[in-house]
Amino acid sequence: MNCTLANESPQARWLDQLDTATRPVDIAAMIVELAEAYAECASARVLWELGNGFDQARGGAAGWLRGVAASGIPQRVPAIGALAFRLCERPRPILLLLDLHGGVDATALITELEPLLQLAGRRLGILLGWIEQHSAPPPLEYSERLHRALFTIADLAGCGRDIRAILREIHTVLGSLLRTEHFCVVDYRPRRELLRFVYTSDPRSLPPLAASGHEVSLASIGGSPLWHLLHDGKALLGTPAQLGKQVSGPLVMELDDTQWMGVPMLHQGEIHGAVVVRSRQPDSSYSNEDLVLLEFVATHIRCVIERHREAGQNREEQRQTLALAEANRALQDRVAQRSRALHKEVGERTRVQQQLAHEQSHDALTGLANPRCLHEHIERLLDALRRDPASPAVLLQLNLDRFAGINEGLGHFTGDEVLQQVATRLTECLGNRPGLVARLAADEFAVLIPQIAGTREAMRIARRMSDCIGQPITVAGRELHLSARIGVLLCDAGYGTLEQVLRDADIALHRAASADVPRIAVFEPVMASEVVEQLTLETDLREALRERRFEPWFQPIRRLHDNGIAGYEALIRWRRPGHGVIEPVDFLKAARHCRLLEAIDWQMFERSFRTFAQHGPADGFLTFNVSAAHLGSDDFDRRLLDLLASVKLPASRVVAELTEEALLENPDHVQAMLQRLHAAGVGAALDDFGTGYSSLQYLQRLPLRMLKVDRVFVDGLGSRPAARGSACIIAAVIALARSMDIQVIAEGIETIGQCNALADMGCPLGQGYLLGRPAAMMDEVTPVAQTAIAG
Repeated sequence: MNCTLANESPQARWLDQLDTATRPVDIAAMIVELAEAYAECASARVLWELGNGFDQARGGAAGWLRGVAASGIPQRVPAIGALAFRLCERPRPILLLLDLHGGVDATALITELEPLLQLAGRRLGILLGWIEQHSAPPPLEYSERLHRALFTIADLAGCGRDIRAILREIHTVLGSLLRTEHFCVVDYRPRRELLRFVYTSDPRSLPPLAASGHEVSLASIGGSPLWHLLHDGKALLGTPAQLGKQVSGPLVMELDDTQWMGVPMLHQGEIHGAVVVRSRQPDSSYSNEDLVLLEFVATHIRCVIERHREAGQNREEQRQTLALAEANRALQDRVAQRSRALHKEVGERTRVQQQLAHEQSHDALTGLANPRCLHEHIERLLDALRRDPASPAVLLQLNLDRFAGINEGLGHFTGDEVLQQVATRLTECLGNRPGLVARLAADEFAVLIPQIAGTREAMRIARRMSDCIGQPITVAGRELHLSARIGVLLCDAGYGTLEQVLRDADIALHRAASADVPRIAVFEPVMASEVVEQLTLETDLREALRERRFEPWFQPIRRLHDNGIAGYEALIRWRRPGHGVIEPVDFLKAARHCRLLEAIDWQMFERSFRTFAQHGPADGFLTFNVSAAHLGSDDFDRRLLDLLASVKLPASRVVAELTEEALLENPDHVQAMLQRLHAAGVGAALDDFGTGYSSLQYLQRLPLRMLKVDRVFVDGLGSRPAARGSACIIAAVIALARSMDIQVIAEGIETIGQCNALADMGCPLGQGYLLGRPAAMMDEVTPVAQTAIAG
């Protein structure tokens, strides 16, 4: 039998609601709802009093129920056929009775339900103790002192002062109600089993490391009452002898302690700390009422610790702190109205809960809705579309361009102000139209607008918001110009889940961000398939790298005067299963995006060098392409020379081809790298010569062995009237290179006319489909028109 709830999300929400419940009847209703959510349970009810009409109606069950109340062990009660759980023991036993369906084995249900009921029972006991303590008629003087103390503690918990100062004053206030010679507050991290003494009135009783405020392990206090409290999660109260009966193992205490009382601090059912008071006076003792008071104080101290743990001091937090302080001051002013004090406190608690609920659904910096709130609105919108699919909605996702540069250059405070102004502009742009503006991440926003006529209206809204963001913005005395990429998703009845909507909106935003223009992209179904195809391509690339499926192909470089082979250029090909041989233009962009390009290059270097060393002509050379990433590396020359040595290929037989783009990023570093390679014998060739901005400067600075004339000039040899201009440029390059002892290779030779013209100009070397297409083996490459060239 599988005793589980329908899913985990309701259980998590149930725990959050339990933390904020303020009335016993609300907790009881939550317990009944939780129990009846299990398929094994037919019905559930809470038994508040064992003698409240039950003994008379079901006399045989009374003994069983009192046994459950005394032992705390869940049992079936034969007289009534129900499964009984003890929810709490103090201030009075409260039981939960479950009527199960016939034939159900209760073991699994008990195992899963009992931890949750223990958490709810603890909360129920605290609230009942609080109510019964305040419903009894205590002496007037003590009652007034108690009320003043409790409101003072609540006021302290809401102020923004230093946490040690707050705890010191709470200690003073608590000392007016009970003996607290030693008072300490412990913050505990259960997953790492580390604890820190946030406050202690007697640091000398702690180990030096703990007394200095550092974290110590739970094991370092093993066997102490505090260890048992954090380990078992149960409040402890009494003398050393009484504590020994309450704990589950050996107990180690200080000799002069006569009374010890401690309560755990809980957050979402987990133990996150403890509050402890000790007394060394022989005539002192703590009562159950003192324990209820300490549990109330621990709840407020937990709030103080959680608030001070949060990073950042933004304006929203300051506003919340001031609001809480003002509320608590207002409560303090009403202390004189003791007859209505409880009512006022409940009202204030409700207001705070509403405020916290607002903060849980809104961004602290901008005041916009947060992702959680946006998701809830989308889910409600999808429900409405299922009922009435007539009017679709639009979801716009916006990402600011270059926002990281604002943060890095002008500081995060300026960046925060920019985000606040963008949020204001988006809200104003929406105007009175129904919709929701949300902040999703650092510089990412979303706008959800229902009842859109269609794509044209959605694009009109997106362009208006883009123009609104593009208006100049003044921050910190500077005028800034912003821009944004916008993904547009038309959300209609075809969408069934929130996940589908968010996925397609992200795809649209990614498409807008990946293109230079337009800056606004509307989602289309084909985009989703392209994303899947891109992911598949990246996965296949990783597998190809692992399986060594990248192959070196070789294109010959021929001497134009006799058509003999002078060398080869190594080119990469990918033999992709199911797709055949893939050229680099179809996969290098994806390889660069997933950071595999350098690893692929080194695999290609090794395979092409090894093949050329074994099968290449003894008097030939091999050129290979080198990217800017390689030239920017500090150890590229060392790795390259080590690789050549390992395959036994002389460095003088290889030539590294580089483009002007590779030289622009760090020209001094690249020049030094090429000088070291030149000294070791490796040549350098400047590819696409004649198309850059400062190629002549490179001829002077770099140790070049070859120039490769770009095919755009070679193409011009076959056309009129551009032929004369191209011929003049090529002839000038050949003359310039010859004077500097640099060889020239003409790229892209595809016609016999181009080949003959280059040969007549004295161009020594050529490369192109006419002279030989790339092939997997060097002996397979042959000119397309062998006879014509020879003639």
